[in-house]
Amino acid sequence: ARAGEVLGFAGLVGAGRTETMRLIFGADPKVHGKILIDGQEVHIRNPRDAIAHRIGFVTENRKEEGLFLRMPVRVNITSVAYKKILAAGTFFNFRKERKLSEEFVQKLRIVTPSVNQRVMFLSGGNQQKVVLSKWLLSDSRIVIFDEPTRGIDVGAKTEVYEAIGDCVKNQKGVVVVSSEEEEVLGICDRVIVMKNGCIAAILNAKTATTEEIKHYAV
Repeated sequence: ARAGEVLGFAGLVGAGRTETMRLIFGADPKVHGKILIDGQEVHIRNPRDAIAHRIGFVTENRKEEGLFLRMPVRVNITSVAYKKILAAGTFFNFRKERKLSEEFVQKLRIVTPSVNQRVMFLSGGNQQKVVLSKWLLSDSRIVIFDEPTRGIDVGAKTEVYEAIGDCVKNQKGVVVVSSEEEEVLGICDRVIVMKNGCIAAILNAKTATTEEIKHYAV
């Protein structure tokens, strides 16, 4: 994955795409192999290590793995970047927490009565945008999006695509896992097709077709 590029991962359900992303983020243990950032091997044993290496993970399972459902919007948005809201590096600055979270509510057009609303009461699309806000605020250099538009409406999809575009403009490395071939070809620069846990093909998204992706996937 390169800075300023969107690298897509396609394949059938069970091909190993999500498992690979969870391994990179430290959510699942690595049995063998190497993870390299800037050509240097890094050792990621858990999500805390991944965050320390500035890797963000917009998980497919937002309700169980991406959000604190009973906590307010502001807490969810700032949960990873909490150091940004510490006054003098020690005291929690509630005013700054509110300001930063409100900025992202406006930027991603999150529909909520206020940043104090508990996330469990938001629609699926708005919950997804809260997850996006969390990782955009965290200053991650590498952002993994696992099925980022699954189960959300067309309007929310637009905000997700805009967020991916902002990451590219800021020279982040973006990885998108999607089961929709058209989506992968539409937003990615290169596409890795996986089959049975292995790379079956690496395609140029500008010249590849959905039929070609399906061919390598099976």
